[in-house]
Amino acid sequence: MEAVRRRELTRESQGRRSRALIVLTVGALLAGCGGSTGAGQRSSEKPSSVASADPAVPADCPPSSGGGTQPSGPAVAVDYVNFVQLDGVSYLASSWPDALPAGIKLGPPVATVCREVSTLSGIVGPRDRDAGFLAPGTSLLRIDGHDSRVAIAAEFNGRMTLFEADSNPTARTGGELFDYSSGLSRVRILDGISGTHLVRELTDPEALGDLARAIMSARVDQATEQPHRDDDRWFVELTTPDGLTTGRAFWRSTGELSRGVFLDTAAVHVLENGH
Repeated sequence: MEAVRRRELTRESQGRRSRALIVLTVGALLAGCGGSTGAGQRSSEKPSSVASADPAVPADCPPSSGGGTQPSGPAVAVDYVNFVQLDGVSYLASSWPDALPAGIKLGPPVATVCREVSTLSGIVGPRDRDAGFLAPGTSLLRIDGHDSRVAIAAEFNGRMTLFEADSNPTARTGGELFDYSSGLSRVRILDGISGTHLVRELTDPEALGDLARAIMSARVDQATEQPHRDDDRWFVELTTPDGLTTGRAFWRSTGELSRGVFLDTAAVHVLENGH
């Protein structure tokens, strides 16, 4: 479990800086640009086609040709991250924890998936109701007590998985990327290298309330790349009263809570001192 947490938070602190929902891996610089789809499907294979006639695709989905840009040559592999795109917001699957806690209550679907882009050939630009690894027709569920603009759930690999808002081009405050309107019940701060050493734990109700409000009102800037140092980073585990937990990278010198949420000095003080 700790290995998963370290892997995912390292990805969050580094990979989440890009708004792209694919990773291009260069295999041979002199071979030109080539492509393969996620899950090992190469561009030479017959592309998967997602059309409205497919019974798995919801009837209200727009038609799709089933393919995207086709680079030539063998040099580039396309690996999609586990994302969902909905109403202009890009959500990423959380592995902290691996599955939603049993006590979390789910509401009705807010939407269903139209395309699983990792099964399509070429490089596919994501659009609303696309997903990286969720099949067409998969329900995207509301989480009771939480704003669906910042957190939804979907079944993935047999587990109910949390998908958290990662990029929202219209977000101006932290409340458009986090929902702590019901407060925080616990915050754990872990070292920023291995993510296994507990630096401190916040349980004081007043400090937790101040921090929740500070995150919700914090300034958001997801357009400007920030310089980051590993020795400046902590990993922060935030838990709501109903048990929903998320882990994010936090950089002390800038006050940035991943991704692009900048806490004020008072909130940084709470994290650094526990009060």
